[in-house]
Amino acid sequence: ALVGTMLWSGGMDGTLRLWNVESGDQVHLIPAVKKDAANSPPGHHSGPVTGLLPFEAPNNQGSFVISSSLDDSVKVWNATNGECVASESHGQGVTSIALTADPKGNPLLLCGLFYGDIMIRGTISNPPLVLLLKLSHQYVGVGHELGPVNDIQSGPGNTFYAVADDGKLTVWQITGDFGL
Repeated sequence: ALVGTMLWSGGMDGTLRLWNVESGDQVHLIPAVKKDAANSPPGHHSGPVTGLLPFEAPNNQGSFVISSSLDDSVKVWNATNGECVASESHGQGVTSIALTADPKGNPLLLCGLFYGDIMIRGTISNPPLVLLLKLSHQYVGVGHELGPVNDIQSGPGNTFYAVADDGKLTVWQITGDFGL
């Protein structure tokens, strides 16, 4: 994820690194922690990083990077100093992320999950990353039945697309008001 002159990279070991693109130097390291480690510092991943998204909050609220990981979490980072400002668990690995918007233009985070579910979260919500909707084949009878959501992408007209190991491409449209 490129934000200004800072390039963010995520590793299979759970680390995040910030690089100065002009000098090529690593300027910040956010190390991984062992899952369930006692007294582990907050704001670290404990599994492979699966996605990084730059995010400019509306109304000059700041620049952020959103990360996802197989450690079940999505985290929001201050893009300039690497401080973790929000984190949410999903109960299963997060395999893909994308940004979209509701019909009012409020930014939303789409999270593709390891067992085929999709979660829609608020980005600038209070509290941050509030869960707005979970799409699960188990509950709605459509969607992905087997395996991880390999990719999720925003489309036109409040639509988004997801593909998974079950060989399906699903198309969803956000039509409701999430009260954001």
